Amino acid sequence: MFFLSVLVMVIVTVVVILVAVGGMNNRFERDQIRAIQLGESVVFALYEYKSLEEFDTNIDVFEGLVTDEVFRRMTANNTDRVLSVYLKFRSLPVLVNIIESTPSYVVYSLVSEAIEPERLFVLVFEVTEGKISAIREAELFPFVTTVGWDLGELPEFPEPFSGFVGIEGLP
Repeated sequence: MFFLSVLVMVIVTVVVILVAVGGMNNRFERDQIRAIQLGESVVFALYEYKSLEEFDTNIDVFEGLVTDEVFRRMTANNTDRVLSVYLKFRSLPVLVNIIESTPSYVVYSLVSEAIEPERLFVLVFEVTEGKISAIREAELFPFVTTVGWDLGELPEFPEPFSGFVGIEGLP
């Protein structure tokens, strides 16, 4: 009888451990998916717009996706942001084309009459407590021998332009 009780306790313990490990894996996977969605949403918030009004609205969306420190650093002042992004694209609409996303970076191109669609950019980020807590951006210059990123089929502007669509499904 004692042996049977010990055996049952061992089986129950093993089952509890397996369930706990499975739950941790599911949470890890959910956190990874959330980080990918967050990174893509930040790229859309920063760079996809059709008008100055939508650009301003996207800055508010961006503020909800990042920590206060990142928001202050990235939008030091809205006039600076307008000058460095909106006017750089000559006030023309911009669509984001996501090439590759991971829980720590997003490779993308921008579709606009103001920029060559072959140019690639990367947003590298860290997530802390559900918000992006660090961002670094760069333009990528792939080597001629690099095999990898394919621009795929570039999105076209729908008629009429549909605007920001990057954060669906995020709380």
